[in-house]
Amino acid sequence: MIEGEPPENLSSTFRDYLNATLQVDAKKRPNAPQLLKHPFFAIAEPLRTLVPRIKAARQIARTSESF
Repeated sequence: MIEGEPPENLSSTFRDYLNATLQVDAKKRPNAPQLLKHPFFAIAEPLRTLVPRIKAARQIARTSESF
């Protein structure tokens, strides 16, 4: 695992996913098909829920560039 701890406000399921994904030793790191079977994806929100957040972030970036 990469040094340091993830923020405390992450769920234990997501922490476990990050721990697996960020495994430094490639022999211990799961491959993509294995990661896609991780329980995190069963509880994750659909990608479409990110669209409003991405649009809002882009708008904020545009308005901050003008200053």
